[in-house]
Amino acid sequence: MIKLATFRSRLIFYILLVSVFLSLSLGLSFWHTRNILLSEADQQLQRTSHLLDTYLVAERLELERYAGIVRDNLRIQEYMYVVTEIGAENAPLDKLYQQQFGWLPIDNRVLIDTKRNVISGNSISSIVSMAVLSNEPHSVRLQYINTPQGVELVANAPVYYLDKLLGHIIISRNYDTDKLRELESISKGRIFITDKNKVALSTIPSMIKSSLTDDMSSLSFMNDTFMLNRIIVDDSLSKDIDFYFGVSERRLLDNIEQFSKLILLIVAFGVIGILSLGILFLRDFDKPIKKLLSMTDEVSKGKLPVISKITPRNEIDSLINHFSDMIHSLREKQILISKAQQELETLTITDSLTELYNRRHLVEVFPKLQAQAQRDRSPLAAIIIDIDHFKVINDEYGHLAGDQCLVEFSALLRSHSRTNDYLFRLGGEEFLIITLGETTKGVHSVAEKIRKATEQTPIHYRDAHIHMTISCGVCVEYPTGDKERSLNSLLLHSDNALYLAKQTGRNKVVVHLHEDEHEQQIKQH
Repeated sequence: MIKLATFRSRLIFYILLVSVFLSLSLGLSFWHTRNILLSEADQQLQRTSHLLDTYLVAERLELERYAGIVRDNLRIQEYMYVVTEIGAENAPLDKLYQQQFGWLPIDNRVLIDTKRNVISGNSISSIVSMAVLSNEPHSVRLQYINTPQGVELVANAPVYYLDKLLGHIIISRNYDTDKLRELESISKGRIFITDKNKVALSTIPSMIKSSLTDDMSSLSFMNDTFMLNRIIVDDSLSKDIDFYFGVSERRLLDNIEQFSKLILLIVAFGVIGILSLGILFLRDFDKPIKKLLSMTDEVSKGKLPVISKITPRNEIDSLINHFSDMIHSLREKQILISKAQQELETLTITDSLTELYNRRHLVEVFPKLQAQAQRDRSPLAAIIIDIDHFKVINDEYGHLAGDQCLVEFSALLRSHSRTNDYLFRLGGEEFLIITLGETTKGVHSVAEKIRKATEQTPIHYRDAHIHMTISCGVCVEYPTGDKERSLNSLLLHSDNALYLAKQTGRNKVVVHLHEDEHEQQIKQH
């Protein structure tokens, strides 16, 4: 054991020991925090990739539904028959499509005959030539196609009339750099679309045609490397095109380097402070040193203790107060980070204009509702609402008036809904209410109450009074099978009821009833 002759030498020795302990504690804290940062980056990569995968699946389902709606429209079938079989002009067909489906949120659409000749639409020629067509009745074929304008998500469906194949409806959505920037602003990372493991589309133009590593887990570019996570795309959609979400390793390493500098700075100031104050105040060093050790021990364990300030009698007391300020500042930053994460999560599941839930949250929350309904043996009900002649409102009063109508209608929905109702904006002027455990009569009553309230509540915009009406499609089902099939069935049946409501005069509620296992009938109320 080391024997020290003077109290001063023993004090210096003890101060040195404390300094070493502080350095080791902060060093371990840095090592532990560094591992946490790396682990959190990997988990964030997985979580965000899952969210993007959910978004892509939702877009595919939506485009598939739109193609099916156009395919099954009897008037479209009849007009295509007149154009392809009789040789009539296609102008009426164009006009009909615009009247019936001009509202669809798609980028390209085209109607072609069996020889791929365009008879209506504005599709890019490469889409028509590269699309793999499906001739199976009542089917929709989805695929990704790499075109000079970007990567296109293409849906095509055969159009039959009197059991004769007339042609195909092809619609698509374009994935260009603007689309990727929108997704990257939400995901806080980079999104790459590859074709045969080479970058086909990126918000960094110089990365186009860059190759992935052999294990497809990273992508090197200049002085940076992106950690990648593949977003699974079924081979039936494309064998060559893949989506990847990437996080910059350089940004992560920069954060770790800044943190290491902060730790080194804290260590340096801590050691200097302990040495100086310990030598100057021999009699008062014991209690404050123990307090400092307790603080650093908690910090090394990742805790941020609440430390009350004291009246400074010496430099050690001042140092304790500085530690208190630093921990308070770190705690405030943690609160700000938590709030920012909560706001980001809210943005991903809500519509920015109406503050109702969006389609992505519908895909996330429906499995929970289905599981609860199956446990309680209770039905799920859906009300799809469409504002009648909303395009006329936009054309007559302007889009700002249209936005105000959407906002005030959303407020009306909230005021007339129950606590167990889930409110969604599906897009444009289409809204959805999902509720659990309600009878058909009860759901119809809710829809009728909303319809009457909308009809009786004009929107005041500047000097105008805008009167709106709505059409509602209602469906009540006991969910069975997998969640995707149950959700599609519920939305399809309520959408069919909405379609009938609009076809029979609008401003009404139509309920879809299940008569037995094999027959279904839509009954108007």
